[in-house]
Amino acid sequence: YFGVYLYLSQVNENLIRKNKLMPGSIYYGDSGAPINSRGFTDLWINEKYWVKKGSRNKEQNSFRGDIRFFIDKINNSSERDFFIFFNKYIDKKTFYDYISIDRITGSFHHDANHNHKIYFDPYKGKFFPIQWDVRFWTTSKYKDPSYNPFIHRIVSNPILNYELDKVTYKHYQNDLEKRLYKIYK
Repeated sequence: YFGVYLYLSQVNENLIRKNKLMPGSIYYGDSGAPINSRGFTDLWINEKYWVKKGSRNKEQNSFRGDIRFFIDKINNSSERDFFIFFNKYIDKKTFYDYISIDRITGSFHHDANHNHKIYFDPYKGKFFPIQWDVRFWTTSKYKDPSYNPFIHRIVSNPILNYELDKVTYKHYQNDLEKRLYKIYK
């Protein structure tokens, strides 16, 4: 007897098809990358630590250009280039909602080291976060308990930070927290 377990379904191509989205790359950014001198794992430095769990077709199974591009832009782009990348290749609404939910719930489960799932839609040419497993809530005073280098690049840009804050504020005004608690009950 091992007690009570929580089952979380795993994200794969079935989730994409179920939501009538174009099959594309799905990556897991999870534990396993070594901690670097900056205090987080190399998950955010080297694309090799992102495990590919889905692809558009069999020929794309080994293609990693999309995640390599994502990680490169986080680490090796100027502020202007990151802003252009973010506006062109990131689904802003979905990422802002994703970060806002973590902010509102106080979840720190999507941290700098693990529990990230990213989908690249080849039809739209955009990256989307896959929200899952929102738990490990905190009463931290920090605005972003799930801080990572990608969020750092967003909040370092005054325009992107303002847009993100605006989405978070709108969710607060619409009682997202109360609606989430109701769903959990």
